Amino acid sequence: MLDVDECNTNLNNCSQLCKNTDGSFNCACLDGFDLSADGENCEPSSPCSSAVNPGCDPVLGWCFVDDTGTATCSCRKGYKLGTDGVTCHDEDECLTGNHHCEQLCNNTAGGYNCYCMDAYYTLVNYGVKCIEIDECSEGYDDCTEHETCVNEPGSYHCECREHTVEVNGVCLPYTTTSPDTESIIEINTVVIEIASVVSKVLDQLPTFKSAFATEATDFCSQQADRIPACTVPLCSSKKTFTSPKVIPNSLPTKPTPPSPSS
Repeated sequence: MLDVDECNTNLNNCSQLCKNTDGSFNCACLDGFDLSADGENCEPSSPCSSAVNPGCDPVLGWCFVDDTGTATCSCRKGYKLGTDGVTCHDEDECLTGNHHCEQLCNNTAGGYNCYCMDAYYTLVNYGVKCIEIDECSEGYDDCTEHETCVNEPGSYHCECREHTVEVNGVCLPYTTTSPDTESIIEINTVVIEIASVVSKVLDQLPTFKSAFATEATDFCSQQADRIPACTVPLCSSKKTFTSPKVIPNSLPTKPTPPSPSS
């Protein structure tokens, strides 16, 4: 089981120092201080008398007599001594970078809290670690039945499944068949049948033709040496061929009536 470092994750109430142990932690004190009975707070080994106390913060710090016999102010963890030598100010760990947050940090009085960006979450007992949400496996995506959800850091995207074509951002299913012998379609022509309402297809037909023409031109430019339908003669007197450029308006369409219901 992974040990949670309560010291690095700010999950402790030590007033000065924290030392992580296997499965727990211990509080410790700076030189000149002793750990109190509660195991968290530190008290000066040689506290100042009121006569020599220079005005140290009684809530956020202490006054102690150092090795030289001088009354000195010190502040609790999460605070720092001001330029006046007596006032304790909150240390903004988020601003100084003195924190252990993996993504986002929120400063608090005497400490800080960690939180995560959108599409991530954090474990309750391990507040600095952000875990990515897999929207695809968790079912948080909005991909259609004709799309595949692809997870990515902090987000996801939808891709058209096999045997579908994207038209105006919508993936539509299709099937490819060989042309029937009764039609006047030339040999080696591929017929694309789109399973959709006729009115919707007709509305998007110009866009579909344009997209298909671009893809077909690119395909034939790579396959002209092995697919006869992808070549046209450069000159009728020579056996020289090149791949054609598909013109959108040259693509024939033929609506097919729906099969009668049984």
